[in-house]
Amino acid sequence: LQGQTLTLIMDIGMHGAEGDKCHGMLSRLVGCCCLQPAGTQIKHSTLQRAPLFDQIRAQLGSAVGGLVLLNPSNACYATAVTRVLAWLGTCLGEVAVNAPSEPWATLRRAGASGLTLARCPAFAPFLAHWVEPTLQTQQDAAEFLGHLAQRLQWGSFEGSWGAFYSTEGVWRAQDAGCFSTPLLLPMQDLPVCSMQEVLDQWIRHAYPRCIDAPPALLPLLLGRFVHEAGVARKLHTAIRDLDRPLRLHCTPDSVESCTYQAHAIVLHAGRTPHSGHYRALVRSPAGWLLCDDGQPATPSYLSHALQCEAYLILCTRLSQVDRAELRLKRGRPQPRQE
Repeated sequence: LQGQTLTLIMDIGMHGAEGDKCHGMLSRLVGCCCLQPAGTQIKHSTLQRAPLFDQIRAQLGSAVGGLVLLNPSNACYATAVTRVLAWLGTCLGEVAVNAPSEPWATLRRAGASGLTLARCPAFAPFLAHWVEPTLQTQQDAAEFLGHLAQRLQWGSFEGSWGAFYSTEGVWRAQDAGCFSTPLLLPMQDLPVCSMQEVLDQWIRHAYPRCIDAPPALLPLLLGRFVHEAGVARKLHTAIRDLDRPLRLHCTPDSVESCTYQAHAIVLHAGRTPHSGHYRALVRSPAGWLLCDDGQPATPSYLSHALQCEAYLILCTRLSQVDRAELRLKRGRPQPRQE
């Protein structure tokens, strides 16, 4: 930064009464002499584009950001998950083991011209063993993500979690799982809850849980759908702080931890996972991009409404871990309490 003036640009979304009121209040302060003693002034912005706009435009013009997936039937769950995996595959440099890079190469060639997954030969091997290979009826996006993860065989999904108990000063496994399917996180029926609080609730189980082999890409499934007295219902809890790093334990004694951050989110609006509508949010260097059927990604932000629709969270690992060292520490005796 150079000079004696610092310019801050504020964008106000004019999508409701609150936005209109805020804009009106700030407009009345334009040219107000009361701000001069503080060395501050407010003025309307010019039509000159900020650098952030250029960053967003570059992201939207990329092969994956500008991709258009068509949904002529009722397969928004498949287009949302595919958009997320295409974005993450490009960011992480992943390719499909069964068909090296061909699905993503097909997506890049399609670009804004539009592509229907059920009619794409490159995706045929991945849809052949799906419960509904013609993509004509709505399915659960979480189940489809698990199906594709197993078929793609990405190294980024390799990892495991465990639930442990202590006996004779040594931690022993009571339960375990891998990340070929998303990790289910139980939720409480609250108006608002942070993503870290949801993870902490999963960790604080009767048997301490941890990510004992942290994957590079961690798929999380929010347990929004609950059954009570034979009746299924959906929890509309707003999940806040999705922009912030998330801390997970790597050992059952909580001594070691690793850090993740949400990189892509599958959104769901509807009463059951087999109905309603799915969309996707992906994180770019310039901010969040919203992906929907039949159109390229558009700039967005984590509004309260989208926080209530978050269903699948795909997180990338920020911290480096030594899996061999973690396995060694997990088996070490606990320090005795005198």
